[in-house]
Amino acid sequence: MKIISILLFLIPILTFSQIPDITGTVIDTSSYSFVRSKIRMETFFIESDSLDAELYFNRAKLYTEIQEYQLALTDFNKSASLLPNELSVYYYRGAVFDRLGDYNKAILDFTKVIKLKEDFEWGYLDRGMMYYKLKDYEKAESDFKKALELKPNWTMPLTNLGKICADQEKYNEGILYFKAAINEDPQNILAYQNLGYTYFLKKEYDLAIKNYTKAIDIHPQYLNAIKSRADAKRDNGDLDGFCDDLHLAAELGDQKAINYLQKNTDCKK
Repeated sequence: MKIISILLFLIPILTFSQIPDITGTVIDTSSYSFVRSKIRMETFFIESDSLDAELYFNRAKLYTEIQEYQLALTDFNKSASLLPNELSVYYYRGAVFDRLGDYNKAILDFTKVIKLKEDFEWGYLDRGMMYYKLKDYEKAESDFKKALELKPNWTMPLTNLGKICADQEKYNEGILYFKAAINEDPQNILAYQNLGYTYFLKKEYDLAIKNYTKAIDIHPQYLNAIKSRADAKRDNGDLDGFCDDLHLAAELGDQKAINYLQKNTDCKK
């Protein structure tokens, strides 16, 4: 089963390790029909050879693409039973547990990944993310710093360390981490978003708006940054700017913005 080499190559694209609620874009379902046709093909192969772990693994990954996480979990479980020491199965299954909100089981899978490959930086990053979601900041920080040790100047753990600091009201320390991440990657929209939010928490609204705008300039459909900027403009006394951003979010399909505009008259054009 030649999965690990493929996994290591694709992880920057396929990883689920994101700070919660920061992707902020409308889900694109345009490829779902094509993915389902591939699932039918994998199912045909599985019916011909029910002991091929890679077939279950492949179908499970396809299920994750259309957010059928329970079906993906069933296939990953089958693949793990057939190949109990395959790193990639545990890594992807951990990501599914994350999507299902079962962070403790995700931690077990990412821990298994680390045991199978102790220098696998993504294992530490993703396990740290699970600890973060459980608000176990000490363990999350330890894992993010280990990931950073294995891959110096890596922007993802830098950004995540900043978020840990911000959550604990260590705002200035968090700002340093976000700026370090941006220095390494000036296109890092997640760092700009979180830097903006940290300034928002400090009530430094002009700086918050500036950083949200940088994220939006890089990714014009970045809904969370648009809505966050709207909040910052509102609190900064710019009602027109608040309404402009709400309308922009609504045009991009954000349901909360649409509901607000339907129920309130302060942003009528």
